[in-house]
Amino acid sequence: MHKHQGKSAGGSRDLLIINEASDIPTFETNKGHSWIDLTLSNNIVAQKTRGLTCGKEDSCADYKIIFFEIESTKVSILVACHPEKRYLTKADKWGTFVNELMKNLLENFNCRRNTDDLTTSNSALSQKASLCSDTEPVIHKIISAITAACEAKFQVIRRGKRSVPWWTSDLTLLRKKALALRHRYQRMKNDDNLQQERRTMYLECSRLYQAKLREQRLKSWKDFCSSIESSNPWNMVYRYTAGKLCSKPTLSTLKASNNNYTADIQSTVNQLMEYFLPEDNKYSDRAQHKHARQQMKVAMHTPDDNIFTEQEIQAVLEKFDPSKAPGEDALHSEVLLHAFRSFPILFTQIYNECLRKGLFPKQWK
Repeated sequence: MHKHQGKSAGGSRDLLIINEASDIPTFETNKGHSWIDLTLSNNIVAQKTRGLTCGKEDSCADYKIIFFEIESTKVSILVACHPEKRYLTKADKWGTFVNELMKNLLENFNCRRNTDDLTTSNSALSQKASLCSDTEPVIHKIISAITAACEAKFQVIRRGKRSVPWWTSDLTLLRKKALALRHRYQRMKNDDNLQQERRTMYLECSRLYQAKLREQRLKSWKDFCSSIESSNPWNMVYRYTAGKLCSKPTLSTLKASNNNYTADIQSTVNQLMEYFLPEDNKYSDRAQHKHARQQMKVAMHTPDDNIFTEQEIQAVLEKFDPSKAPGEDALHSEVLLHAFRSFPILFTQIYNECLRKGLFPKQWK
């Protein structure tokens, strides 16, 4: 299983297998040994895990002790992954967001805050950014300032918990009914008899809900166990984590250039390779191929592209739909648009610097 290191193992749970290659088996008995144990982690913890190894000493069971260390300090990564986070932006919060963003930018670029004027701060930040020869750290400072401002001024919306596979619509109705009866019981404080009656109704519904939960869990577990072979109970688990349960597509027959059809998978693969990746032979070149080879030997002396303007960048940002899902940095287009309107000189300078260097920053990929 070690050859699957770093591969997604949890499906919708976003888990990774982080076992490192080792010649020490994790499970050992008198009948043999094996490497059947999997160490699962999410993406954030996996980046902080160091020195994962299997100990040589025996434990109280037949399994070896797995040792690893988790860094307590922050790992230096350019992109923070927030797949389940989104900022709830409101119109009355944009003013405080801009002030917070200006404060964060001035701190990140070590600029003195002599005034709250955006124009003055915009020019000072632009001058500081122009002194940096490496564009990547500059972009990292800007994105981190925007993210910190969003964290400070906007409410964070996180995606709700994913439903378990055994959940049914009947359980949803029972849960809503139990919660409603509990609210009715808790709000009744003046009439003791009515309060006791509503408490009895709530407890009865709650017991029914809990019984249905246990029934569905047990049924799901039985269905899972019945689908596993008794001779190898771990077979289904490893097939799932290795991605072997997915149906593999079968290559169909293809028609070759000689009007014959391929007879097996090998001939089909060869036909695909020959069609999409033909051998580069200059003696079989056509006219357009010969022209392309000649063009490659000629040095290019084309003029540089025109630099971006503030109006052009703002027009592009305004075309984006803020309701679309944001990227890994959790910043949607409305946040970027307000940030650009507040500091147009700084952002325009960064975009033009990327254009001049032919650079696409890693944090934006």
